[in-house]
Amino acid sequence: MYKAPRKIKAAFLSWSGTPTGATHTYDCSVDSETESFVTVASSTNITLGSGAYYVIAYPDYTRSDTGTNNEVYWFLDGSQIGKRGGSDHYDGESCDNAEASFVLTGAGVLTLRQTAWSGSALVLTSHCKALIMKVEE
Repeated sequence: MYKAPRKIKAAFLSWSGTPTGATHTYDCSVDSETESFVTVASSTNITLGSGAYYVIAYPDYTRSDTGTNNEVYWFLDGSQIGKRGGSDHYDGESCDNAEASFVLTGAGVLTLRQTAWSGSALVLTSHCKALIMKVEE
């Protein structure tokens, strides 16, 4: 049986904001999309329609010493999802990228949040980027 090829859409985002505590929701803005499918409301809420998604956030921070660390997660409709990201070697881990995959049967709201930190505040650079990929049948 023939199955039509899947359609993949991609959106590239920048994220920013200076965390002021252990919990902080980052501002996001859409840099470009292959097709329009991402909407950002109130600078932090990424609204998505139904489909299968893969999201990854690439952080870039300036910090005063190796004891200054944070962790970042994606949240979908208020629930933490996926793999932790953050500054280098937070809690003995070496991966910086926060990433998740999920399926939405209706609209959903995605946010990128800091969930913990140690030391003093980190300063984000302009190189904090995220990729959202959507697969449709």
